[in-house]
Amino acid sequence: MNPLWSSGRKHEAPPAAAPPRHGAWDAPPQSGTRPEPFPKFTRPRELEGAATPDHAAPPPREAAPPPRDAAIPRRWRPVLILGVAAAAAIGVALVVAALLQRPSGPPARAVFHVDGHPTGLVTAGGRVWVAAPDDGTVWVLDAKTGEPVRPPLRIGGTPARLALSAGGVWAGDTGDAAIVSLAPTPGRPVRVGPDIADIAVSAGAVWVASTADGTIRTIERDGTHHELAAGAQLVALAADTRRVVALDAAAGTLITIDAATRRITGAPIRVGGVPVDVALTGNSAWVADTRAGTVRRYDLISRRAAGAPIAVGRAPVAVAADAADVYVAVGGDRTLVHIHDGTVVSRMDVGAQPSAVALDSRYVWVSAGDSRLLRVTR
Repeated sequence: MNPLWSSGRKHEAPPAAAPPRHGAWDAPPQSGTRPEPFPKFTRPRELEGAATPDHAAPPPREAAPPPRDAAIPRRWRPVLILGVAAAAAIGVALVVAALLQRPSGPPARAVFHVDGHPTGLVTAGGRVWVAAPDDGTVWVLDAKTGEPVRPPLRIGGTPARLALSAGGVWAGDTGDAAIVSLAPTPGRPVRVGPDIADIAVSAGAVWVASTADGTIRTIERDGTHHELAAGAQLVALAADTRRVVALDAAAGTLITIDAATRRITGAPIRVGGVPVDVALTGNSAWVADTRAGTVRRYDLISRRAAGAPIAVGRAPVAVAADAADVYVAVGGDRTLVHIHDGTVVSRMDVGAQPSAVALDSRYVWVSAGDSRLLRVTR
């Protein structure tokens, strides 16, 4: 998942097949009658222009009270000032404590219908892009209303992965092993390798991971292709402006790549288990292990695990991260799990098996089942 592009991810099944999500050229830097209108509000006439009659006699003037300072002995004034300050501080503390303890309630959610078994999600600029591989289409929805902003983009094939950047949106056609530019201008499919497990965008190139041969291929702006042998069974990519990371499900490792030089940096980071998806945020990578039912953070500077695995449920399939917040789509339990500062804070039933998750500044988006798209307020 690309943090700068409001993360988006998907995986319908664990490792062996192709799972994940993201970003286009530059990496991520979300009949019947009409009811009558409410009556217009007017001021009560008896209140309009109410004022004291001109002939009303002014109230008698009271004698001015003596200066307050005169009633307080000088020696007690510092004590009184300290007491008032302490009382004010205690009052503020009590108000803050009351606000913090007040229950916030469950997050609001809305459910939209999107045909074609939605699997890939990315969000940006108030738009949500939804890949529907069963129909060979990509939908573009308004993030506020959930309504399509245009007819679906019919690209044919099996668009199942999406990637987003400042330059546009790309789709990965997993059936024909091709990538297709969707925005700003739709383009023609470009074949890349034997298959497509996932796609990402960084440093002026589209990155494509192959499960079949463990190779990462970059498609540059000028159309040239480059290949990088990265692992045995690549299943997921995530990228930001500096780096690209890839998950090798067969080896249980995380590979890090310098986006500018297109070269692998350091030895693979051992993550174990059966990794299925990864999300980047800053110098951290969050890895979902579908066999263990956990997610775990890895520090990309020390290249070590940072903290213990966090149990999320049976068979997590997708993860998206944004600063201290991590959201995990858990396939076996049909839930969306929210982690904040390393602690699980909520679990939400999404009603069907989820396949992808994406974030923008206001919402979490989850694709689930054959036609469900959930929008959850953050």
